[in-house]
Amino acid sequence: MRVVVRPGGIGDGLLLAPSLRRILDQEGEAACLVGYPARLAPLVRAGLAGAVLSLDGWLKTDWGKPDAASLESGFLKPVANGSTDLERIRIDSFFPTLPPSLPKHWIARIHPSFPEADSSGHVAEYYAKRLGFALDRTRGSYLRGLLRPRNEREGPRIWIHPGAGGPDKRWPLPRFPRLASRLKRTFPGSIVFPLGEADGDLEADLFESGCVVRRFYSLEELIGHFAEGDVYIGNDAGPTHLAALLGLPTLAVFGPTDPRVWGPWGERAMAVTSRAGQGWPSLEEVESAARALLEVGSS
Repeated sequence: MRVVVRPGGIGDGLLLAPSLRRILDQEGEAACLVGYPARLAPLVRAGLAGAVLSLDGWLKTDWGKPDAASLESGFLKPVANGSTDLERIRIDSFFPTLPPSLPKHWIARIHPSFPEADSSGHVAEYYAKRLGFALDRTRGSYLRGLLRPRNEREGPRIWIHPGAGGPDKRWPLPRFPRLASRLKRTFPGSIVFPLGEADGDLEADLFESGCVVRRFYSLEELIGHFAEGDVYIGNDAGPTHLAALLGLPTLAVFGPTDPRVWGPWGERAMAVTSRAGQGWPSLEEVESAARALLEVGSS
């Protein structure tokens, strides 16, 4: 049994998807995850992970005598004699601390949480290498099965998410409504701004600009808003990685972070950066990339 420990932001966990697919295909059993369950839930729902245990539960459980909660979560699977299958545990942890109670015969390796600062390889490829795999260059949409069909909703939408985990990863907010206004001139569907719990500071300005806002309170709820034929535009943020892995045509706007490392992973995903090589791309640069994306979405 493989256990992968990866607490962190939404994108940090979701970008495990290609490696989890390889584990499932090669080992015939989905890995179990440790981290923040709400952020990792799409991986379980897509069948790429068997279960998720909270980081707190992982660190506090006595793994010499695991409690009922750990067993009931599906994290440890019972075997025929009524005990738990504790002999084949291999742990790969992208977190520096392991539970002090781990049995000595369990194989445990600790990896740095992120690639080295001067790395230009994608973080999904970094995870795979640490887990013993090499990824091919095809960026599959590993969560596509969670996307609902278009016939459940009339018309396509452009989803524009202006938030991010840190202010330094947000393209200047006033540009997003202006981008939406320009795209409306030729886009036949609706344009909606989804906002999560961490994006509350953006809501008033978006309303004032006349934007249509849709609140979401979990990744599962956000997935439920998406449908085939939709298009997504956002910053280097967790929802952007989610959209790309769902297979939506996805455009990520990058400023200080490197899209070679943190770009969205999906077969119809792209990133836009400043042609000047530093700072944020202009409104015109993002609009041009968005129109190219819409052509991908309509094909």
